[in-house]
Amino acid sequence: PAPEAKAAPAPAAEPAAAPLSPEAQACKDEIVAKGDEIKALKKSGVKDKEALMPHINALLALKAKYQEITGEEYIAPGTQGSSKKKKKKAKEAKAAPAAAPAAKPKPAAKPAA
Repeated sequence: PAPEAKAAPAPAAEPAAAPLSPEAQACKDEIVAKGDEIKALKKSGVKDKEALMPHINALLALKAKYQEITGEEYIAPGTQGSSKKKKKKAKEAKAAPAAAPAAKPKPAAKPAA
């Protein structure tokens, strides 16, 4: 008898995020669409901050909703997150260990004669 065909080994799971729930995916799609809309407005020459703010605020609200649904911050494809947040975290990490030794009082300076 012919040997049974073995099933191909399952491909290794990517370390990327797990599949999103339908609600999270819909929110992500809205974020992408709003981002594209803002990019199109900027490309068409709209530079007035007042005109862009309602769109930006809507985008931020969608990102907050995404974070509420998934528990994770939305990071646009091709980016690694906010560089400002990375710098802030690095600064906080450096400040935390340095704060402990700084607790010792410094000797008072001698008054000038």
